[in-house]
Amino acid sequence: AAANAADTAAAADAAAAFVAGPLETSCADDSGMSMLQRASLGSVAKRSSANDVARKEVSGTGVGKKRCVVIVSASDGALERMRTNARHVESECDFIFGHYDFNQSAYEVEEWYGDLVVLAKEQKFMNKIDLVRDLVQNDMALLKSYEMALLIDDDMDLTKLDTPCFVEWFAASPYIAASPNAPDTEEYAEWDPSSCPVRVMDALTPTAFALKTTHLAKFANMVLPETLGPDGRIECDFGTILTMCRWLSDQPSFVPGISNACAFVDKCGSALHDHVKSKRSEEYMQICARNTMAYVTKRPAYMMTQLQKCDW
Repeated sequence: AAANAADTAAAADAAAAFVAGPLETSCADDSGMSMLQRASLGSVAKRSSANDVARKEVSGTGVGKKRCVVIVSASDGALERMRTNARHVESECDFIFGHYDFNQSAYEVEEWYGDLVVLAKEQKFMNKIDLVRDLVQNDMALLKSYEMALLIDDDMDLTKLDTPCFVEWFAASPYIAASPNAPDTEEYAEWDPSSCPVRVMDALTPTAFALKTTHLAKFANMVLPETLGPDGRIECDFGTILTMCRWLSDQPSFVPGISNACAFVDKCGSALHDHVKSKRSEEYMQICARNTMAYVTKRPAYMMTQLQKCDW
Protein backbone atom coordinates (compact mmCIF):
# COMPACT_ATOMS: atom_id res chain seq x y z
CA ALA A 1 0.00 0.00 0.00
CA ALA A 2 1.74 3.20 1.16
CA ALA A 3 5.38 3.43 2.12
CA ASN A 4 4.44 4.33 5.68
CA ALA A 5 2.13 1.31 5.91
CA ALA A 6 4.75 -1.30 5.03
CA ASP A 7 3.79 -3.63 7.86
CA THR A 8 0.18 -3.56 6.71
CA ALA A 9 1.12 -4.31 3.13
CA ALA A 10 3.39 -7.18 4.16
CA ALA A 11 0.63 -8.70 6.26
CA ALA A 12 -1.77 -8.39 3.34
CA ASP A 13 0.67 -10.20 1.07
CA ALA A 14 1.01 -12.99 3.62
CA ALA A 15 -2.77 -13.23 3.86
CA ALA A 16 -3.05 -14.45 0.28
CA ALA A 17 -1.40 -17.74 1.26
CA PHE A 18 -4.11 -18.69 3.74
CA VAL A 19 -7.41 -20.42 3.10
CA ALA A 20 -10.44 -18.29 3.91
CA GLY A 21 -12.60 -19.22 6.90
CA PRO A 22 -16.18 -18.30 7.81
CA LEU A 23 -17.17 -14.69 7.29
CA GLU A 24 -18.63 -12.49 10.01
CA THR A 25 -21.68 -10.36 9.25
CA SER A 26 -21.04 -6.61 9.23
CA CYS A 27 -23.59 -4.12 10.56
CA ALA A 28 -24.60 -0.51 10.06
CA ASP A 29 -25.56 0.11 13.68
CA ASP A 30 -25.77 -1.63 17.06
CA SER A 31 -29.17 -3.16 16.26
CA GLY A 32 -27.58 -5.12 13.43
CA MET A 33 -24.74 -6.63 15.43
CA SER A 34 -23.97 -10.28 15.03
CA MET A 35 -23.67 -12.41 18.18
CA LEU A 36 -19.88 -12.32 17.93
CA GLN A 37 -19.87 -8.53 17.60
CA ARG A 38 -22.10 -8.17 20.67
CA ALA A 39 -19.83 -10.50 22.61
CA SER A 40 -16.79 -8.47 21.60
CA LEU A 41 -18.23 -5.11 22.58
CA GLY A 42 -20.08 -6.47 25.61
CA SER A 43 -16.88 -7.74 27.15
CA VAL A 44 -15.90 -4.13 27.83
CA ALA A 45 -18.71 -3.72 30.32
CA LYS A 46 -17.98 -7.01 32.07
CA ARG A 47 -14.43 -6.08 33.02
CA SER A 48 -15.16 -2.53 34.31
CA SER A 49 -15.10 -2.03 38.06
CA ALA A 50 -14.90 0.79 40.59
CA ASN A 51 -11.31 -0.19 41.33
CA ASP A 52 -9.87 0.39 37.88
CA VAL A 53 -12.02 3.18 36.43
CA ALA A 54 -11.44 6.87 36.97
CA ARG A 55 -13.47 9.52 35.15
CA LYS A 56 -12.36 13.12 34.98
CA GLU A 57 -14.96 15.48 33.55
CA VAL A 58 -13.39 18.81 32.63
CA SER A 59 -15.32 21.85 31.49
CA GLY A 60 -12.37 23.39 29.65
CA THR A 61 -13.34 24.82 26.28
CA GLY A 62 -16.76 23.16 26.32
CA VAL A 63 -17.60 19.76 24.91
CA GLY A 64 -18.73 19.86 21.30
CA LYS A 65 -17.50 23.36 20.49
CA LYS A 66 -14.65 21.84 18.50
CA ARG A 67 -15.00 19.47 15.58
CA CYS A 68 -12.23 17.09 16.61
CA VAL A 69 -11.30 15.04 19.66
CA VAL A 70 -7.96 13.28 19.97
CA ILE A 71 -8.19 9.83 21.58
CA VAL A 72 -4.98 8.43 23.04
CA SER A 73 -3.95 5.89 25.67
CA ALA A 74 -0.73 7.13 27.22
CA SER A 75 1.74 6.58 30.04
CA ASP A 76 3.49 9.23 32.08
CA GLY A 77 6.55 8.59 29.90
CA ALA A 78 4.72 10.31 27.05
CA LEU A 79 3.84 13.41 29.09
CA GLU A 80 6.25 15.81 27.40
CA ARG A 81 5.19 14.66 23.93
CA MET A 82 1.49 14.90 24.84
CA ARG A 83 2.00 18.41 26.24
CA THR A 84 3.58 19.54 22.97
CA ASN A 85 0.92 17.78 20.89
CA ALA A 86 -1.91 19.30 22.90
CA ARG A 87 -0.72 22.87 22.52
CA HIS A 88 -0.14 22.30 18.80
CA VAL A 89 -3.66 21.04 18.04
CA GLU A 90 -5.65 22.92 20.70
CA SER A 91 -7.33 25.30 18.23
CA GLU A 92 -9.06 22.35 16.56
CA CYS A 93 -9.18 19.41 18.99
CA ASP A 94 -10.05 18.43 22.54
CA PHE A 95 -8.62 15.27 24.15
CA ILE A 96 -9.84 12.01 25.65
CA PHE A 97 -7.14 10.16 27.59
CA GLY A 98 -6.69 6.63 28.77
CA HIS A 99 -3.93 6.26 31.37
CA TYR A 100 -2.79 2.65 31.07
CA ASP A 101 -0.11 3.02 33.75
CA PHE A 102 -2.66 4.32 36.29
CA ASN A 103 -0.72 7.57 36.68
CA GLN A 104 -3.28 10.15 35.65
CA SER A 105 -2.10 12.34 38.54
CA ALA A 106 1.13 13.10 36.64
CA TYR A 107 -0.97 14.78 33.95
CA GLU A 108 -3.52 16.53 36.15
CA VAL A 109 -1.03 19.16 37.30
CA GLU A 110 -0.60 20.33 33.69
CA GLU A 111 -2.53 23.48 32.74
CA TRP A 112 -3.27 22.22 29.24
CA TYR A 113 -4.82 19.06 30.69
CA GLY A 114 -7.47 21.08 32.48
CA ASP A 115 -8.03 23.19 29.36
CA LEU A 116 -8.36 20.46 26.77
CA VAL A 117 -9.19 17.09 28.34
CA VAL A 118 -12.92 16.36 28.36
CA LEU A 119 -12.63 12.81 29.71
CA ALA A 120 -9.88 10.64 31.19
CA LYS A 121 -9.91 7.05 32.42
CA GLU A 122 -7.34 5.12 34.39
CA GLN A 123 -7.58 1.64 32.93
CA LYS A 124 -5.15 -0.78 31.33
CA PHE A 125 -5.88 0.33 27.78
CA MET A 126 -2.76 -0.98 26.05
CA ASN A 127 -4.02 0.29 22.69
CA LYS A 128 -6.37 2.99 21.48
CA ILE A 129 -8.93 0.54 20.06
CA ASP A 130 -9.67 -0.83 23.54
CA LEU A 131 -10.18 2.74 24.75
CA VAL A 132 -12.60 3.40 21.88
CA ARG A 133 -14.53 0.22 22.69
CA ASP A 134 -14.99 1.46 26.25
CA LEU A 135 -16.05 4.93 25.06
CA VAL A 136 -18.59 3.51 22.61
CA GLN A 137 -20.04 1.40 25.41
CA ASN A 138 -20.19 4.15 28.03
CA ASP A 139 -19.68 7.60 26.50
CA MET A 140 -21.28 7.61 23.06
CA ALA A 141 -23.07 10.91 23.63
CA LEU A 142 -19.73 12.59 24.25
CA LEU A 143 -18.22 11.08 21.10
CA LYS A 144 -21.18 12.22 19.00
CA SER A 145 -20.66 15.82 20.11
CA TYR A 146 -17.63 15.85 17.79
CA GLU A 147 -17.49 15.35 14.03
CA MET A 148 -14.29 13.32 14.08
CA ALA A 149 -11.95 11.43 16.37
CA LEU A 150 -8.20 11.40 15.77
CA LEU A 151 -6.76 8.18 17.22
CA ILE A 152 -3.03 8.25 17.89
CA ASP A 153 -0.37 6.17 19.62
CA ASP A 154 1.40 7.95 22.45
CA ASP A 155 4.69 7.93 20.56
CA MET A 156 3.29 10.09 17.74
CA ASP A 157 4.51 13.68 17.30
CA LEU A 158 1.82 15.95 15.83
CA THR A 159 3.85 19.15 15.60
CA LYS A 160 4.42 18.76 11.85
CA LEU A 161 0.69 18.26 11.19
CA ASP A 162 -1.26 21.23 9.82
CA THR A 163 -4.21 20.54 12.09
CA PRO A 164 -6.65 23.14 10.67
CA CYS A 165 -5.93 21.83 7.16
CA PHE A 166 -6.42 18.20 8.19
CA VAL A 167 -9.59 18.78 10.22
CA GLU A 168 -11.21 21.04 7.61
CA TRP A 169 -10.39 18.69 4.76
CA PHE A 170 -11.53 15.53 6.53
CA ALA A 171 -14.80 17.05 7.79
CA ALA A 172 -15.73 18.09 4.26
CA SER A 173 -14.49 14.90 2.59
CA PRO A 174 -16.61 11.85 1.66
CA TYR A 175 -14.18 9.50 3.42
CA ILE A 176 -14.97 7.55 6.60
CA ALA A 177 -11.36 7.42 7.77
CA ALA A 178 -8.10 9.13 6.90
CA SER A 179 -4.47 9.11 7.99
CA PRO A 180 -1.98 11.91 7.78
CA ASN A 181 1.33 11.03 6.26
CA ALA A 182 3.06 9.20 9.14
CA PRO A 183 6.74 8.55 8.47
CA ASP A 184 9.36 7.66 11.04
CA THR A 185 10.73 10.84 12.59
CA GLU A 186 14.15 10.43 10.99
CA GLU A 187 12.57 10.00 7.54
CA TYR A 188 10.40 13.12 7.60
CA ALA A 189 10.45 15.38 4.54
CA GLU A 190 8.28 18.33 3.56
CA TRP A 191 5.44 17.50 1.17
CA ASP A 192 6.14 18.22 -2.48
CA PRO A 193 3.18 20.29 -3.82
CA SER A 194 3.64 18.70 -7.25
CA SER A 195 2.89 15.24 -5.82
CA CYS A 196 -0.50 13.70 -5.03
CA PRO A 197 -2.25 15.57 -2.18
CA VAL A 198 -4.59 12.72 -1.17
CA ARG A 199 -3.96 9.03 -1.84
CA VAL A 200 -7.14 6.94 -1.79
CA MET A 201 -6.65 3.28 -0.83
CA ASP A 202 -7.97 0.50 1.40
CA ALA A 203 -5.32 1.21 4.02
CA LEU A 204 -4.47 3.50 6.91
CA THR A 205 -1.46 3.81 9.15
CA PRO A 206 -2.40 2.17 12.46
CA THR A 207 -0.41 4.73 14.46
CA ALA A 208 -2.53 7.77 13.55
CA PHE A 209 -5.89 7.91 11.82
CA ALA A 210 -9.10 9.92 12.00
CA LEU A 211 -12.61 8.48 11.95
CA LYS A 212 -15.95 10.18 11.47
CA THR A 213 -17.71 9.75 14.81
CA THR A 214 -20.76 8.40 12.98
CA HIS A 215 -18.71 5.22 12.41
CA LEU A 216 -17.06 4.75 15.79
CA ALA A 217 -19.60 2.14 16.94
CA LYS A 218 -19.02 0.12 13.79
CA PHE A 219 -15.29 0.48 14.32
CA ALA A 220 -15.59 -0.88 17.87
CA ASN A 221 -17.77 -3.75 16.67
CA MET A 222 -15.07 -4.76 14.20
CA VAL A 223 -12.91 -6.42 16.87
CA LEU A 224 -12.93 -10.24 16.77
CA PRO A 225 -13.67 -11.86 20.18
CA GLU A 226 -10.94 -14.44 19.65
CA THR A 227 -8.33 -11.65 19.66
CA LEU A 228 -9.21 -10.70 23.25
CA GLY A 229 -7.23 -11.88 26.25
CA PRO A 230 -8.61 -13.37 29.49
CA ASP A 231 -9.28 -9.86 30.82
CA GLY A 232 -11.43 -9.01 27.82
CA ARG A 233 -8.90 -6.64 26.32
CA ILE A 234 -7.18 -6.77 22.94
CA GLU A 235 -3.82 -8.46 23.38
CA CYS A 236 -2.52 -7.07 20.08
CA ASP A 237 -4.46 -5.05 17.50
CA PHE A 238 -2.41 -6.21 14.49
CA GLY A 239 -4.75 -7.40 11.77
CA THR A 240 -7.50 -4.85 12.34
CA ILE A 241 -5.99 -2.48 9.80
CA LEU A 242 -6.15 -5.17 7.09
CA THR A 243 -9.94 -5.18 7.04
CA MET A 244 -10.86 -1.82 8.55
CA CYS A 245 -11.61 0.24 5.44
CA ARG A 246 -13.82 -2.27 3.67
CA TRP A 247 -15.50 -3.29 6.92
CA LEU A 248 -16.42 0.31 7.76
CA SER A 249 -17.82 0.92 4.29
CA ASP A 250 -19.55 -2.46 3.84
CA GLN A 251 -17.52 -2.96 0.66
CA PRO A 252 -16.38 -6.60 0.36
CA SER A 253 -13.16 -7.01 -1.57
CA PHE A 254 -14.93 -8.89 -4.38
CA VAL A 255 -16.51 -5.54 -5.29
CA PRO A 256 -14.25 -4.18 -8.06
CA GLY A 257 -11.92 -1.29 -7.34
CA ILE A 258 -11.17 0.59 -4.11
CA SER A 259 -13.74 0.97 -1.34
CA ASN A 260 -13.26 4.77 -1.31
CA ALA A 261 -13.61 4.72 2.46
CA CYS A 262 -10.04 5.61 3.44
CA ALA A 263 -7.30 7.97 2.35
CA PHE A 264 -3.82 9.22 3.21
CA VAL A 265 -3.74 13.03 3.36
CA ASP A 266 -0.27 14.18 2.39
CA LYS A 267 -1.04 17.86 1.78
CA CYS A 268 -1.69 18.67 5.46
CA GLY A 269 1.69 17.80 6.89
CA SER A 270 2.74 14.74 8.87
CA ALA A 271 2.38 12.91 12.16
CA LEU A 272 5.83 11.61 13.03
CA HIS A 273 6.40 8.20 14.59
CA ASP A 274 9.07 8.20 17.29
CA HIS A 275 8.99 4.38 17.70
CA VAL A 276 9.28 4.55 21.47
CA LYS A 277 7.32 1.31 21.86
CA SER A 278 8.52 -0.55 18.77
CA LYS A 279 10.64 -3.15 20.61
CA ARG A 280 8.35 -6.00 21.60
CA SER A 281 8.88 -9.41 23.17
CA GLU A 282 8.83 -12.59 21.09
CA GLU A 283 5.70 -13.72 22.97
CA TYR A 284 3.92 -10.49 22.09
CA MET A 285 4.82 -10.81 18.42
CA GLN A 286 3.50 -14.38 18.40
CA ILE A 287 0.18 -13.10 19.75
CA CYS A 288 0.17 -10.43 17.06
CA ALA A 289 0.78 -13.03 14.35
CA ARG A 290 -2.08 -15.16 15.72
CA ASN A 291 -4.46 -12.21 15.82
CA THR A 292 -3.50 -11.12 12.32
CA MET A 293 -4.33 -14.58 11.01
CA ALA A 294 -7.67 -14.43 12.82
CA TYR A 295 -8.67 -11.45 10.68
CA VAL A 296 -7.28 -13.09 7.55
CA THR A 297 -9.33 -16.25 8.07
CA LYS A 298 -12.49 -14.74 9.59
CA ARG A 299 -12.80 -11.64 7.40
CA PRO A 300 -11.43 -12.62 3.99
CA ALA A 301 -14.13 -10.71 2.12
CA TYR A 302 -13.00 -7.46 3.76
CA MET A 303 -9.28 -7.77 3.13
CA MET A 304 -7.61 -4.63 1.81
CA THR A 305 -6.56 -4.45 -1.83
CA GLN A 306 -3.25 -3.10 -3.10
CA LEU A 307 -4.94 -0.55 -5.37
CA GLN A 308 -4.69 3.20 -4.92
CA LYS A 309 -5.60 6.37 -6.79
CA CYS A 310 -5.03 10.08 -6.40
CA ASP A 311 -7.76 12.50 -5.30
CA TRP A 312 -6.53 15.73 -6.90
